[in-house]
Amino acid sequence: GKEDVHAMMCLVESGEMPKNVAEKHGVSTAMVYEYMRRHLVASPFRTVARVVGDEIVAEEYLRGDKMTEIARRYKVSNSAIVRSLTRSNVERRPRDASVGKQIVDGVVHRICSACGKLLPM
Repeated sequence: GKEDVHAMMCLVESGEMPKNVAEKHGVSTAMVYEYMRRHLVASPFRTVARVVGDEIVAEEYLRGDKMTEIARRYKVSNSAIVRSLTRSNVERRPRDASVGKQIVDGVVHRICSACGKLLPM
């Protein structure tokens, strides 16, 4: 009944996987997803796109934030940040690059936070 559906949606919203909710309530996983769709309940899987958006991740990375910092901030994996940057066609910095700065022909350049281009300092 309605109480069961409500209980299932509460479990999903608290982070329980739909498959586990289905097993506990004796319904199919597909039915749990159908209830989620009907009741506008988001999937418990945290993706960057759902949590914050690829554009924001790209801006923060180009501004100089480290991938690990961004991942920690939004409670997603580092690989989720890598995929987000790939979707946004953002070139990754070398691991040892000083954040936000690079040296080109002996001249220190900064990375423009707006466009990501190297500009002499």
